[in-house]
Amino acid sequence: MSLILVSVGRQLRGWGRSFLYLGLLGLSLSTSELLLNQLNDVGWEVGWGDRGVALALLMAAVMTLYRGFRPQLAQYLQVPQQRLSQIAHGHWGVGTLILGSAATAPIRQPLLALITGGVFTTYALWQSRSPDHSPATRTWLYLGVAQGYAVLTIGVTIAGQQALILPWFGAIAVLLALGMRHAPWPAWGWHPQPWQQVARVLPAIVGVLTVDEVHPLSLLAIALFYIAARQWEHQVRWHYLALTALCGLASQGLEAFEINAPILGFAPITLSILYITRVDPFFQDDKERNLRHQLRLGTLALFFALSYLPTHWSIIGSLSLLLLLAGLSLKIRAFLFVGTSFFVITIFEQFIVFGTLYTLSKWILGLGFGVILILAGAIFESQKIKIQNALEEYRLRLQDWE
Repeated sequence: MSLILVSVGRQLRGWGRSFLYLGLLGLSLSTSELLLNQLNDVGWEVGWGDRGVALALLMAAVMTLYRGFRPQLAQYLQVPQQRLSQIAHGHWGVGTLILGSAATAPIRQPLLALITGGVFTTYALWQSRSPDHSPATRTWLYLGVAQGYAVLTIGVTIAGQQALILPWFGAIAVLLALGMRHAPWPAWGWHPQPWQQVARVLPAIVGVLTVDEVHPLSLLAIALFYIAARQWEHQVRWHYLALTALCGLASQGLEAFEINAPILGFAPITLSILYITRVDPFFQDDKERNLRHQLRLGTLALFFALSYLPTHWSIIGSLSLLLLLAGLSLKIRAFLFVGTSFFVITIFEQFIVFGTLYTLSKWILGLGFGVILILAGAIFESQKIKIQNALEEYRLRLQDWE
């Protein structure tokens, strides 16, 4: 019946062409049904995994037929070659979906599944082969790379080597990205820009997809790649991906050495945010000076607030003093404000603790504190104008700070 529709449809024009396409669809469906019937007749039970692989392989064969014999089929069927390419693309899409569904079930012929996936991946990458930079070729390239990654992951899983190889996917992605960046794509028939775009994001995407198994050296490789990307692209924001990888590396290190110190856990993120406020072009604008200050202030205040109770007072006091001195040296208001606040809080808390432990010292400290307040009040009253002028001068100076 399908052959009759094809034979009649190729001779008609206008709406009659619908018979041709219905016939081609019927041929694909009938061959699929025939294949499934043959699988039912084999001596051993065939599960959905192997059935799906067989159907996907059939789709790959039909796809290759339409694509490989496109000129001859176009002449015989009297249809544009572009339409046959679209039909081949449709078989690629259906075959890819079937193969992906089959991969979720047990497969007794894994090599056949990998070969089929390789054919689909090659087809997608070949469709992206064009010296012109168009959305279609770019889309095919992205689909091909994504499909290749999926096939590789499935292959590693089927081989039972995921625990050995998956942690190194990040480092492998970095090597592939370097190869994509420096390969002579124009000489091979591809426009280089889509490959360059894939090379930029591939290590980051693979790092996210393997975040639960990623090896520390893979994270280090990803970080170094994006540090270098900042030099290649002359874009400082590539450093942010490097910072993300380094934060993950620090987290893995703390976990590996069983270090449960919140201050060390929060430090990489805090330093990363401070770095961003320092170098990001958005924050370099004088109009965003207040936002930059507020972000620094909030980040540092949150860091010290979350680290205050679980951390020994001497560490908090030392860090806040260093931050205070850094604020004075670099003329950064947020450093000065947060450092001063937590240094005073830490010292005041220790006075309270000291007074609680030693009763006599509580009276001595109270007396000394009272004398200091009386002297401060007397000095302020006698030098009121001078102190007010000095405070106003310092306030104006602070307005010019970062």
